[in-house]
Amino acid sequence: MKPLIYLRTNQPKTDGSCSVYMRITVKGDKNYYSLKVTVLPICWDSDKYKVSRKEIKHEAYNKIIAKHLNKAENIIFRYTISDKDIIIIGI
Repeated sequence: MKPLIYLRTNQPKTDGSCSVYMRITVKGDKNYYSLKVTVLPICWDSDKYKVSRKEIKHEAYNKIIAKHLNKAENIIFRYTISDKDIIIIGI
């Protein structure tokens, strides 16, 4: 289990920007969460899963992404050390 950060390019906004999403797969079930960040595809670094320096607000956006990623990884860690089922509600 590992969260995946990606740019949802299949539903661009009218200005051409796309939403950044997180996908978490648990026991084969995929859950998708919007991180409330939108950027143009040319400003997305798909190798590093973050906003590139081409975007003026890249530092702020990458902090938001890192915050959500950290929260998801903590939830997954707690799940792996417990015997309980994982329930993820709104990252």
